[in-house]
Amino acid sequence: MHIDAIDKFESFSTLKRDWDSVYRADPEAQFFLSWTWMSSWLSVIGRQNRWVILAAKLHADSSTYVAFFPLRFRVKTNRSDGRPYREIAMAGNRGADYTGLICVPAFQNDAIKAFAECLKRLEWKILNLEFICASDQRIGLLLGQFPQQKFHIREVEDTNEIDNVNLCRCPYVKLPSDWNSYLNHELSTNSRQKIRRLIKKIESSTEFRITHTTAQTFDLDLSILLEFWH
Repeated sequence: MHIDAIDKFESFSTLKRDWDSVYRADPEAQFFLSWTWMSSWLSVIGRQNRWVILAAKLHADSSTYVAFFPLRFRVKTNRSDGRPYREIAMAGNRGADYTGLICVPAFQNDAIKAFAECLKRLEWKILNLEFICASDQRIGLLLGQFPQQKFHIREVEDTNEIDNVNLCRCPYVKLPSDWNSYLNHELSTNSRQKIRRLIKKIESSTEFRITHTTAQTFDLDLSILLEFWH
């Protein structure tokens, strides 16, 4: 397995086809590892921080990547002696609910091992995997490449002291393929009846209507939604 380190946005922009292909193939992929989110985020953090995409392909001459591991570098100061040190963190850190890597499942073991070997050759004091969302198999495979004789591994909790909320846990809902399935199988009888009554009110209203977003209306619809949220 060959690893390329991509740290320029111009080079990253050429990866879209492979990135989307890996994303679609990976059952553990989630929104904060999508091209849409990651490309936008990297364009923002690149103004203050150095980032790198570890990109795995089967051999150096291959033109197709099978896994991506987005990371960023941060320089911090040791509180005890004031000396600076380098930390490697997840690229989506503090911007994404969840961070992680994406890979084609058939190449998962080799790619993750190669990522770890690449990381061990870089200069850093702390490898921060904060908010990583991955299966126990992937986490175990990655951390297993860092023997405890040489590395100190510890789990860190991030809890809001005011309301005692564990910030490492971000709820999400797995949605069925269509609205009627959601309505009929995912909701309580009471909630389903309330929603159906509201839908009937809208359908009989002369003031409101339900429409679907299209490619032509997407930007306007999104801006309206975000303004409601704001």
